[in-house]
Amino acid sequence: MAHSARPAKIEIELQKRIPMGAGLGGGSSNAAVVLIGLAQLLESPIGSEALLQMAAGLGADVPFFIEGGTALAEGIGERLTPLPPALTELHIVVVAPPIHISTRWAYANLKIPLTTVKKKINLQRFFLSGDDQSHWRLELVNDFERVVFRAFPRLREIKEVLYEKGALYASLTGSGSAVYGIYHKEVDALAGVACFQQHYPTFLARPVRWGIRELSSLTSNG
Repeated sequence: MAHSARPAKIEIELQKRIPMGAGLGGGSSNAAVVLIGLAQLLESPIGSEALLQMAAGLGADVPFFIEGGTALAEGIGERLTPLPPALTELHIVVVAPPIHISTRWAYANLKIPLTTVKKKINLQRFFLSGDDQSHWRLELVNDFERVVFRAFPRLREIKEVLYEKGALYASLTGSGSAVYGIYHKEVDALAGVACFQQHYPTFLARPVRWGIRELSSLTSNG
């Protein structure tokens, strides 16, 4: 580790549980945890800002996994503004069909038209609306869906079924290929899981706040 004065030989064994190529940030979260772990293991006096800079050098969304929680990401993903947690009481169904979507391909085919009218979007409003998420379905848009759903119509069908099963919001995960649905009630989320679990890897998840602060708190408490 270049920022540490201590030479070290470290062997890392990684057991992957997050599906690869699904747009779920598995590789980036692995990289973030390794950075945090190395800094603590080597007792390196690296501040959080320096750690975030190192993370950005590894990947655009690695800094998010250093901080954790809910955040607005700008730039290429390295500029983070913390936001109030929005989903803590909700349940998330993640469907991960065995479809690998190249992020490079998705960006190359994404065509966002230029406009002279700047649309004002205040993302904080989505996180300050309490229990009212009725506007999410109408106003939160993943531009990648236009490209990806055209090439992989099965993913569109998965999103539609999640809505049929009561999801208050459903979307592609980044450039995909996983699709997720957000539910108020666990019983409805379990019904969503039951629709897909015999066909695709399907997970029921809950939002967590996890990042460098939480890990530091755990280690400092023994």
